[in-house]
Amino acid sequence: MYLFVITHLECHKELCLSLDQHPYICWTPAREIYKHGEDLLAMKEIGGPNYKIFYDHLFYNYSFSSKILPQNCKFIYILGCPALAIDAAIEKGMSIKGALTHYRFRARRIYEMAKIIGGLVLIHEDLEREETYDSVTQFLGIKKPLKMLSKPEIIETSNAEARDCYQRYISLLERTSRPENLIITSAVPSAGLKQD
Repeated sequence: MYLFVITHLECHKELCLSLDQHPYICWTPAREIYKHGEDLLAMKEIGGPNYKIFYDHLFYNYSFSSKILPQNCKFIYILGCPALAIDAAIEKGMSIKGALTHYRFRARRIYEMAKIIGGLVLIHEDLEREETYDSVTQFLGIKKPLKMLSKPEIIETSNAEARDCYQRYISLLERTSRPENLIITSAVPSAGLKQD
C-alpha cells in the first residue's frame, strides 16, 4: 500500500515519527513530484520487500497529481499549525506575505483533496491525542498499533489572517462530517483539482 501525508511545512513530524518506528512502514521519498503510477513503484523499490506500507510526506501543491489514484493508495491530511508552517516557509526564503499566501493555498488544497479524494483528516492539535494514533492504525488496517512518541508544539499565531484561515478550514472540514476531531471519508474518483 502507498500512503501520502499531505500537510504544511513542519506540521508532520509527530505522526511521521510514529510511522517511522512501525516495523511494516517505510518512508520512501521517491519523487519531488508524483505524476505517474511508475512513481509509486519507485517508492516500493526504495523500501524493499520487508515493508507493507510505503509512504511520503508532501508540503507543496505541485507535488502530487490527482491522476494517479490506485486502489492501494491512501491519504492522511494534516491541517497544520499556522505559526509553525509560516515560520518554516520564511526560513526557506519566502517573504512574510509569500509564506502566508503559501499557507492559505495549501490549506485550500488539503480541503479540496480531502473532499474529492477522501482519506483521514487531522488538524495539528489532534496529534496531541493518543486516540488519533488509534484512528490512524485503524485507517491503515495494520494490527500492530501506532504509538504517540512525541507531542506537537502548539504555538498561537499573532497573524489574524493566518488564524482566520486555520479556523475557516477547520470549519469547512467539520462540515464534511468530521466527528470528534477526526474524519474518514470514502475515496471517490477525482474530478480534478485546481493547481495553485
